[in-house]
Amino acid sequence: MRRPGLEAGPGEAMEMHVFGMYFGVFDGWSKVAAKEAWMSFKTREGPLADSLVIENYAPNFYEMFFERLAKIEPDFAFKEFMEIDLGDYEELSGVDILKGYLRGAPRGRDWEKELEQSFSREMPRSWRFYSVIRINFMGRWLEDDQDAAEKWFKQSDIEGLNWSYPTIAESYPFAATDVSVQRKRERHHLWSAAGYWAARDFLSAWRWMKSSGSIKEEGFAPAVFDGMIEFYGRERWGDQRARLHYLDQVPKLPDQADRDQFVLQFAHLLWVFDDTHFPGGPIPDRSKWLVDVRARISTLGLSSKATEKVISILEKDLNREQE
Repeated sequence: MRRPGLEAGPGEAMEMHVFGMYFGVFDGWSKVAAKEAWMSFKTREGPLADSLVIENYAPNFYEMFFERLAKIEPDFAFKEFMEIDLGDYEELSGVDILKGYLRGAPRGRDWEKELEQSFSREMPRSWRFYSVIRINFMGRWLEDDQDAAEKWFKQSDIEGLNWSYPTIAESYPFAATDVSVQRKRERHHLWSAAGYWAARDFLSAWRWMKSSGSIKEEGFAPAVFDGMIEFYGRERWGDQRARLHYLDQVPKLPDQADRDQFVLQFAHLLWVFDDTHFPGGPIPDRSKWLVDVRARISTLGLSSKATEKVISILEKDLNREQE
């Protein structure tokens, strides 16, 4: 069994070093010859045949390979997803393959057909699988055909995808002592899918968000933001990349009312005061942070009224943290 971290000893450090070398090679190779690199990895030829490092870290490679395969040979990439035997990594690796495929595939795919085929593939129906379908897959379908995607999603009745029962702890904090509490069935929305779409085509996604009539509903903005983070990946800085993307796109909205509305709706998410700091380091300056926020807001083309309202929202957030 692999030890939990590099601190466990030089053996693990060497394993991670070898993994890094293999990943670097396949990363570079797949950029210029994705199919050839994938087939070499898949068949485990040469030095890969007996590499325990490759076996231990195989799931880390799949999303990279299938994003690049999907860009050049989407039919081949999807066929590989449907047929590959992933052994013990069926759940995690299957989801990563689908993530990569959906990020790289061109527009105009038959999303409904591929969605139905994905459901027919024998792989665990975990929350990870349903999350990728609801966010990534539906986001790509919305991008191409909003009416068809909405109709399919609203008419489907799949537990875990279109609706779910939140855990007792999530819905009823005191339910642990009251087993008679009934769980409430909750319908899911396509808001997070719209966020995924917005990472690819912000202006079109925003127009759909407005027309959907859901902008003012509770939970809308966090769900949209969550979808954009999913596009960028959930590594350490995924949320920051999503914020920067949104801020870069806002000035491109042609109508000032749209710019005002969007920034006011997402103010809590676009600017987050980071009050963490390294021991011995400087404590973040709240007033300086607000000055920096004002400077960025001045580049977004907002009305003066919206600007002051956003600042007011953020000042209240800071005061709430101090309570």
